[in-house]
Amino acid sequence: MKRPNHRGLLNDPDIRRWYQNNARASIVTADERLRRLGRVCKELGLSSVSLLELKRKDGETFDRLVMDYVDERLKQGMHPAQVRNNLLVLKSWLGFNGLNFYRKIRLPPIDYGLERIPTKPELASILRHCDPRTRVSAALVAFSGLRLESIGSYTGSDGLRLEDLPELRIEGSEVIIEKIPMKIIVRLSLSKARHQYMTFLTEEGCRYVKEHLGSRLREGENLEPDGPVVNPVKIRKHKFLRTMKASFNIKQAIVEAGFDFRPYALRSYFGTALDICESRGLVSHSWRQFWMGHSGDIEATYSVKKRLSPDIVEEMRAAFARCESVISPTTEEVNGSFLIREAKLEVLRSVAKALGIEPSYVKTQREKILGRQLSREEEVELLEVEVKRLRKQAPDPQKIIEEQELPDYLKEGWQFVAVLPNGKMVVRK
Repeated sequence: MKRPNHRGLLNDPDIRRWYQNNARASIVTADERLRRLGRVCKELGLSSVSLLELKRKDGETFDRLVMDYVDERLKQGMHPAQVRNNLLVLKSWLGFNGLNFYRKIRLPPIDYGLERIPTKPELASILRHCDPRTRVSAALVAFSGLRLESIGSYTGSDGLRLEDLPELRIEGSEVIIEKIPMKIIVRLSLSKARHQYMTFLTEEGCRYVKEHLGSRLREGENLEPDGPVVNPVKIRKHKFLRTMKASFNIKQAIVEAGFDFRPYALRSYFGTALDICESRGLVSHSWRQFWMGHSGDIEATYSVKKRLSPDIVEEMRAAFARCESVISPTTEEVNGSFLIREAKLEVLRSVAKALGIEPSYVKTQREKILGRQLSREEEVELLEVEVKRLRKQAPDPQKIIEEQELPDYLKEGWQFVAVLPNGKMVVRK
């Protein structure tokens, strides 16, 4: 059945002013409230103007009418949250016209239930049922934590652009991703919390992006920096994929895979994966919040200073790489050797800095020479070589000690550096 279109309500000048007032804050909220007002008026059998006249003439009768409406909707099975939202729209319309609704209307407890998060095999199945374009949208949500509104706005006038992926470049007919995990910038206009933030995309997600963009290049599309990462099938009114269309496409793949998750559950999957990583000590809470686009200490620093230092970005990338085995359904879980290698790399970075070596600079210079990104093993080997080279010229400023020896060394002026996987301590003079 075709959904009723309440755009005709905008022919009323007062409703149009109310709508535009809401739209200045959020076009999504304005459209939703307009739809609800039209629906409520139809269910009450009154026009929007008649509602105002009844409230002004006989407030008690109006209140009783609304209470009867609530009882009838609940008996018909309407969810309490829907009833509450209808009441909020009524109050908004009355308030805009200088009228108040003070009557306290009780509603049953609102219980959305515990929504189950997709497992790794289930997510893998959902991705297999996506077309290449939808697979990129799903990957950006599940592997980077992006909201669907960040991929494409409600109106399709803005969305994630190729220039928001600064480590991706187009050379002729080739798509090149310089670093993995790849950095993604979510601009203020695409952020629900109204601040610019940064996240990363896993290796699996990068592969999907590369395949999708490569396909568009082969079809003859000219990929400009301000062009969409995920484009609509047919560019008519909208340059970017609309939020509702992106959601519909992902939901279709979920249903075809045999599940009933909401598309938003893919973002919950990312958040849950980061919770696991945080509990394992793979990432800090503040970075986890930052990647999810929530407000916090890192967000404040990023908003004020406009950019994070290269060292912080690389440390974030390394932390995200440690989380990748938990996030991606095609990678193995973190094992002991992985943790030992990462701990060794952190100690080497600390030792290198103590000797006057800038690890990120050395790594970047080597990558420029090789023309590719270094693996974790190659980074460990590079730092070992650099540290050994400088240690020949100067005495070793660090020492590995037992835990019980730490208090004595601290009294002698040594500084604590790190804890090794075997429980021993690294101190520095």
